[in-house]
Amino acid sequence: MNSVVYNELDRSWRSTTKILFGEEIGELDDYADWIKEYAPTSRERKSHLSGQSVILATDEYHADAKFISSDEAKKNITLDINEIKDIDSILNAISEKWEYCGNRTQGTSACIDSSDLIVDSQYVSGSMNIDRSSHIFSSFMLRDGCRHVFGGAFTANSEFLVKVIAAGMAKRCIESHFIGYSSDLYFCFGCYGCNDMMFSFNQYNKRNCIGNLQLPKDKYYTIKAKLLAEVKDELKRTKTFPSVFSLAAEGNAKSGLRIPAAEQKKTDIAPVERSFSSTLKIVCGRESGAMAPYEPWLSKHTLNLRTVTSPFGSKVFLPDGLGLSAYAALLPEGLTVSQGEAAHLGSLQLAEREINDLKSIRQGLARIAFFAADASSGTNRNAIESPTVDNVSNVYKAYAATASEYIGMSSLALKSNHVFGCHRIIDSGFCINCYNSLGLNRCFEMDTCTRCSDSYFCHNCEGIQNAMFCFNIKAKRYAIGNLELLQDKYRNIRESIIEQLSSELVKKKDLGIDIYNISCYSHSE
Repeated sequence: MNSVVYNELDRSWRSTTKILFGEEIGELDDYADWIKEYAPTSRERKSHLSGQSVILATDEYHADAKFISSDEAKKNITLDINEIKDIDSILNAISEKWEYCGNRTQGTSACIDSSDLIVDSQYVSGSMNIDRSSHIFSSFMLRDGCRHVFGGAFTANSEFLVKVIAAGMAKRCIESHFIGYSSDLYFCFGCYGCNDMMFSFNQYNKRNCIGNLQLPKDKYYTIKAKLLAEVKDELKRTKTFPSVFSLAAEGNAKSGLRIPAAEQKKTDIAPVERSFSSTLKIVCGRESGAMAPYEPWLSKHTLNLRTVTSPFGSKVFLPDGLGLSAYAALLPEGLTVSQGEAAHLGSLQLAEREINDLKSIRQGLARIAFFAADASSGTNRNAIESPTVDNVSNVYKAYAATASEYIGMSSLALKSNHVFGCHRIIDSGFCINCYNSLGLNRCFEMDTCTRCSDSYFCHNCEGIQNAMFCFNIKAKRYAIGNLELLQDKYRNIRESIIEQLSSELVKKKDLGIDIYNISCYSHSE
């Protein structure tokens, strides 16, 4: 790691652990492996120009694709006008020139090491998809002012966190997941509006709880000090500590529990199907009919959903792929439940005699530790097979959709509408198969692009309009293969290409090319 970045992150780590434990517990590097437990598997390629390491926010790319670091991107790579005749000539020419880009930083970012897609952030290492945050280590998908986060994921507006997944407005938390508007949580799951909690699960608007048992403030702090001393001692001695998931799996879950059957809400896929058909017509000129035949194509590069049954009979959807399979695998078998079931199970408590030391807590934790695989909040309407949604309507097989509507076969859609087959799509509309992108409108097969419209098959582009088969460019219009054309010529070629693509798509419900294999067209045929 760059020494300047490491030294600053080490200072941040020491101050964070002092806040959490009352004293520093040692150097960052000593705990790096433990902190990285929830990080996705390495997404790294080598630059075909220099051999240097290229870190990628995602690696769905063809095995033979060529990569460069962002500082190696050349501004004058374009197709020749004679190569822009039809889709076959364009793809053959592009396969020789196309370069996928990694190690990307944007805006006011500075002091970044071994990271990709870092926007307006400082002192970041080993991380991906970080926006407006600082002092971040081994984390992914943090945004909106996160600070001093080590081993975090899917988190916003939070600070002083160690190994925390899915948090919003959280402060001073360690090994706590799916939490919101909370502070000072240690080894908790599914707690919202809570403060000063340890080893607690599925609690709302509570404080001073250990093992879900609420205590007088003075007693809570007395026991907390003892438990933290035990955790701290084990951490300092071994440089690791069991996750809240593995702690829960150590014991035996209480048998004989009964949960009232949840009322099944009526859903209707028809509005989502109509949206998909009209979106396909907007971007490709043809309506689709039923969406079901297109689902395998739409889900190629998004988080799939795996179905399991909770111990109380509910159908539960878990994320599968794109780095989240490891998280889903953490959930202990037999303790994974629906959110509705978790709300009932939050009433379970450890006895006061069981919370005085770590050994007793670890023996009894499985009786109260249940993990909701979904975390829906806000007002949601017609959410079909869509776990973890927040203020959405008319969504189908969407994972972690927020403030969005008319979403299908997509994951991590935020403030978007009419998007299908997309992954981490933000502030966008009428898009199909677009990934890790922000501010797109009427786009098709786009990857890591920002503020683009009416564009197709583009990678790492910013501020382009009416473009096709472009990569690593900014602020161009009527461009094909990075070459700007006269408006009429561009439109004539575009119409021919779209007609050919849409005919194949409607006929086969699939395309032979996508934004991840386009550079290896000759290999993919």
